Amino acid sequence: MEHKLGPFLVGLASSFKKDLDRLYEFLSLLPDHRFAFEFRHDSWFSDDVFGRFRGQSNLSLVVLGAQFGNNIDCFKNFDYIRWHARGGNLDVYSSEELAYWARRIREISNETDVFGY
Repeated sequence: MEHKLGPFLVGLASSFKKDLDRLYEFLSLLPDHRFAFEFRHDSWFSDDVFGRFRGQSNLSLVVLGAQFGNNIDCFKNFDYIRWHARGGNLDVYSSEELAYWARRIREISNETDVFGY
C-alpha cells in the first residue's frame, strides 16, 4: 500500500512569516517520503526558499490556483496543486480557468507526477 501513498501536505498559517532556520530544522527531521508545503504568507515566496526545494526529490511547493494566480514552478520531482474555494463556494472556477488547469496539468504530467486537490 505504501507505493500508493501520495505526499503529505504541510500547511502553514497565513500569519507564519518566513523563518529559514525553522524550515531547515524541520526539513532535517522529515522521514523519506514526499512532502508538499503550502506557504500562505508572501514572505516565503523567495529565491532562498525556492532554492532549498529545487533538486529535492521528496519536497515540493503547493501551487494555489486561486490565491496566487496561475503561476506554477515545476520542480521536476512532483507537483501538488490545490484549488481553494473562493468565498466558501467551490463552484466559482470559470470554464476558462478549468481549461487552463486541464491543459497545464497535461503539460506538467509529461515531466513529473502531479497531485491535485
